[in-house]
Amino acid sequence: MNTQPLEKMGLKKAEIDTYLALLKLGSSTVTPIKKEMNVHPSKIYEYLKNLSKKGLVTSIKKQKAMIYTATDPQSLLGYAEEKEREFQENKKEVEKLLPELAAMQKTIQKESLFNAQIFESAEGIKRYYELVYTKALKKGDVHYTMMVPKISNELHEGHFLHWHKYRIKKGIWIHCLYNANDRQYGQVREKMELTKVRYMKDDIVTHSYIEIFADYVGIFSLTTRENSYVMVLKDKEIAKTFRFLFEKLWKESLEK
Repeated sequence: MNTQPLEKMGLKKAEIDTYLALLKLGSSTVTPIKKEMNVHPSKIYEYLKNLSKKGLVTSIKKQKAMIYTATDPQSLLGYAEEKEREFQENKKEVEKLLPELAAMQKTIQKESLFNAQIFESAEGIKRYYELVYTKALKKGDVHYTMMVPKISNELHEGHFLHWHKYRIKKGIWIHCLYNANDRQYGQVREKMELTKVRYMKDDIVTHSYIEIFADYVGIFSLTTRENSYVMVLKDKEIAKTFRFLFEKLWKESLEK
C-alpha cells in the first residue's frame, strides 16, 4: 500500500503501521499489535497515544486490560481537513508577517556588496522554483536552462514535473538544452506545451548546469538530493551575458 499521502498529512510511518495493524486486528490489546509490528511494547504505547490525540484510535479498559480500536478510515479525511484548516490559519499568519520580513530583506540587500543567494537541499530547490515561477517570471516570459545533466532529473524529477504544470498554466515558456545522455527526460519535455528542447553534442557531458530567468542566473551543483544546491545571482548584465552564451550553444546544438 502506498502510505505517502498519509505521511504527507503529518502521520509518522510508525503511526501509520500501528493504525493499519489495528485495522487488521480489530479491537486489540498491545500484545497482538506487538506481534503484528515486531516492535517493543513501550514504542507501541507511544504510537497509540499519538494516534489517540489525532482522533484515529479509541481505547477502553476491560478487566484491567486496555483495548484499542482504530477509528473508521473515513476519520482520516477529517484529520486531513483539520490539518488543512491549520495550514490555512498558519498561512494567514505568515502573510501578516510578509511586509515586515520584506522590509528586513531590503535592508540586508542594501548592505550586501552583490545580490546573491544559495538554496540548499531538495527543500531549498523547491523554494528556488517558487522564486522562478511565482515571482520572477510572468506570462510570455522565457526560462532558459542549459547543459542539464541526467542526475538533475534523476534526483528531482517529481518536483520538476509539478513546476512544469504550474508554468504552463501561467503561460511561461522554457527552452531546455540537455546533455546528450539525458534524452530520456528531454523526450518527456518535448511533449509539453510552451517548451522547446535541444541536446548538446555527444562529446559534451556536464555535471552541473545553469538557468537564466529575468535578471537572474541560477548555477546548480548536484550530488544527492540533500547535497544539491543552487547559487542565484541577480544582475541584469550577468543574466544578459549568460543568455548570449545560451543562444550560442543553442545554435550549435542538436535538435530531436
